[in-house]
Amino acid sequence: MAAPAAAQGGVSVFARGGGFNALTDFDEAGTGDFRKVGYTIGGGVGWHPHRYVTLRGDFTFARNEFRLAQVATGPDVNRFFYDAAVQLQYPTRLGLEPYVFAGGGAVTLHEVGGDGDDRTRAAGTFGLST
Repeated sequence: MAAPAAAQGGVSVFARGGGFNALTDFDEAGTGDFRKVGYTIGGGVGWHPHRYVTLRGDFTFARNEFRLAQVATGPDVNRFFYDAAVQLQYPTRLGLEPYVFAGGGAVTLHEVGGDGDDRTRAAGTFGLST
């Protein structure tokens, strides 16, 4: 029997950050790469309409330097990732809560100081935790 979401639900907020390294070989010739480690920060919000279900939104910002023929090209490249997902979790008596999630969103690449020629592509997400 379902109860109103307000009676069951809650909201969670999460954040993360750390080092970031994207594709090491950007093109088939192997001349373009992102070998210099950058950084990433991000976070999101989850709404729990039911004990076993969470609707979550996520945003991540990442930056590192693009190199061409192992020479820094100067501008850094920003990546913006945003998505929404449905998460199914199962709280256990031991206090663990394994979960699986799937969703979709997009990734935007932006060259810092560039001419505004951003590229955005659709992205799918999937994950699980034990």
